[in-house]
Amino acid sequence: MDEDPVDRRLLAFLLFLRLQRTAGRRGTEALVPLESFRHPNFALCVGAVFTLGFTVYSVTLPIMLYLQEAQGLSAELAGLMLLPMGVVSVVMSPVIGRLTDRVSPGRISRIGFTALITALFGVFMHLGVGPG
Repeated sequence: MDEDPVDRRLLAFLLFLRLQRTAGRRGTEALVPLESFRHPNFALCVGAVFTLGFTVYSVTLPIMLYLQEAQGLSAELAGLMLLPMGVVSVVMSPVIGRLTDRVSPGRISRIGFTALITALFGVFMHLGVGPG
């Protein structure tokens, strides 16, 4: 009987946690020091980045399906429609990285979340998807 992929991911995650916890005893450095998660701000930031990443990458699936099924675009053309999102990310990453040295990262994060929500709302309103 085949093992469920979720079980394998859970086992891999638990193995990763064990390796991180025992890194010092093995004479190596932990990739992610688990003690950092004791600081509430760090834990909240990790959660925020995870949420933002999940949202950004998971929203591409329904957009791709809409472009292909409702608009009749080929898979290649639908993929090219999302190309500007990747280009903006690549271009803006170093700019935002330098900006976080001068401005509170919390403020930048709030601006980013607000921009994401506004953009998604605009896209879905344009597509006629949503409540109403």
